[in-house]
Amino acid sequence: MSHFDSCRRAGSIVLVVACLLLVPGVAMAGFTDRQAPALSVSTDSMERPTAVTGTYACGGQGNTESVRIDVTGFTDAGPSGARYTYSLTPGNPAPVVTTTSRAQSLTASIPDDKAANVWTVSIQSVLGNWTGPAYSKQVTCTRKSSNAGPL
Repeated sequence: MSHFDSCRRAGSIVLVVACLLLVPGVAMAGFTDRQAPALSVSTDSMERPTAVTGTYACGGQGNTESVRIDVTGFTDAGPSGARYTYSLTPGNPAPVVTTTSRAQSLTASIPDDKAANVWTVSIQSVLGNWTGPAYSKQVTCTRKSSNAGPL
């Protein structure tokens, strides 16, 4: 092998080593010189229905006592797109309705126990697998009375 070939091979090796050492540094300088844009992340939460409006009316006939609850509206500060689960207890079975409406009528009856009864209406917001805290209101009906009033 001639002296020229040896110098050419040595020069090639030096160039390859220099490229391997310098090219990644240039590429890294290009990436480290840029900043990622700011990313804003927030959360939302399921809220308890508030400012619930409506009426109740107690009743009873024969061997039963009953109540009718008419929810006419409420405020939901949670995320949009929620459904609402309404329930009224006691009752056999306890009425449960799930709807997107913020107005709902519920009626329930129980056998006459010859005493005043406390009825509980509950409203809970539901979105996918998430549920919010329930709004609850108790209404007391004396035995077979025709009590009525606002929620």
